[in-house]
Amino acid sequence: GGTENETTSTSFVDAPHYFIDVTPKFPDSSMFIEFWFNIKNNQMQAGYQYLKVVRKYPDQDGYMANTSGEDASFFWGTAGDSGHVAYIGVSIATLDNPTTTETIRYQVQQRTSSSSHTMRVGENGQNRRMIARVTEIRKGAYMGDIN
Repeated sequence: GGTENETTSTSFVDAPHYFIDVTPKFPDSSMFIEFWFNIKNNQMQAGYQYLKVVRKYPDQDGYMANTSGEDASFFWGTAGDSGHVAYIGVSIATLDNPTTTETIRYQVQQRTSSSSHTMRVGENGQNRRMIARVTEIRKGAYMGDIN
């Protein structure tokens, strides 16, 4: 579960509580990462909310993957009223190749296109409404004979 996290930052910041730690069993595995949660956007007049998932090691500050934003999802408020509020259910999925068997963290990050817009991941302490899943895909795994 998680809790809400608001930002007016125009740079990507971690959304606390929106992460999953995983320890790959094989160093050449691919990891399929999925998150499902709610977002709330305030003051959406032509404002964008950007969300992405990054890989990092839990005890380090450095981000290891997807930092250029190529996997970012964005959402736009279509109403012209600056007081518009939008609630949206979001899913993010991405594929990663960490090449390690160390514990890694997949962290949701968010930013806004303008510091006058407040963006929120989670809504009203949405415990049990945030789901995260990582599926390890082993490369070269023998699947048995297929007839």
